[in-house]
Amino acid sequence: MACAFGLIACGTEWEMAASSSCPADEPSTCPSSVPSYAADVAPLIQHYCGSCHSATGVASDQPLSTYADLKTRALNVKTQVYQCRMPMAPVEPPTLEERVTLLAWFVCGAPNN
Repeated sequence: MACAFGLIACGTEWEMAASSSCPADEPSTCPSSVPSYAADVAPLIQHYCGSCHSATGVASDQPLSTYADLKTRALNVKTQVYQCRMPMAPVEPPTLEERVTLLAWFVCGAPNN
């Protein structure tokens, strides 16, 4: 397998290349400015998860198209994002800022705000 700088695709799952590591960036407490589901989280979920976790995607049995879908799977999604296991290739991984936004929203209880 040919390895690229940073993240490499191994099968169908992103794994960290030796040159980088998965950041430990989950906030320990909910920030005073809680990320908004509608403005901050939903667009990220649509961008990074929408192609697979939709009615026509390969993970259609685990949809993330609505707030209710995401809330139902919140712990699993949070874990997958935190461990840099999602999104899968060929989708590029979220930026550090986007990861922090998603993880902070989960730490804040995943509010429908």
